[in-house]
Amino acid sequence: MRTQISPSREELRGLCFFGDPCNVANSLAIWRAWERPVYMGDRELGKARVVVSSDYEEWRISRGMTEIMGAQMRALEEKEQESILTIDGLQRQCKKKDQEIEHLKDKCVDFNEETTKMMQQDLARTWSEAHWRWETTQRINRNLAELFCKERDRLAHYSQVLQERDRAIEKLDNLQTLVVHQEAKIKEAQKYNEDMS
Repeated sequence: MRTQISPSREELRGLCFFGDPCNVANSLAIWRAWERPVYMGDRELGKARVVVSSDYEEWRISRGMTEIMGAQMRALEEKEQESILTIDGLQRQCKKKDQEIEHLKDKCVDFNEETTKMMQQDLARTWSEAHWRWETTQRINRNLAELFCKERDRLAHYSQVLQERDRAIEKLDNLQTLVVHQEAKIKEAQKYNEDMS
């Protein structure tokens, strides 16, 4: 609890009670009362009223202007800039990965078309040629299966990158919400500071 009724050189840092040797009973009663304080808010006490004396205004002017939450705002701005740079980097990576995925899909389609065409040509040829073509097709299919496994792993990696991008975007949204909330607090504090000055 802090109180400051009249202007002084420094702000008071709380309450301090000194005992009176001539009136020990009252000192003990006060000391015991402060062991179990009752906190009341606006509902019990009513809305607080601000009363400013001319001495207090002179004292506030002599103290000069104080910066309200400046360090916190600078820290939030730095975090916001870092988040923006991180998101830009992730977006560039995701765009590059999307292009690679499209290229790989086209490559798989070409492989499938080539395999289908070869199998259709094999049906019109003799059994020996068909057998040779069948072996070739099996080899191509094995290669395609290996390529598909590799591409599946790469697609899983790209999916993870996309999830990281989504998390980074969500983090930026949270940071922007926090910045808006802090700006609202700063405006309230500045308004309160202007009312008090």
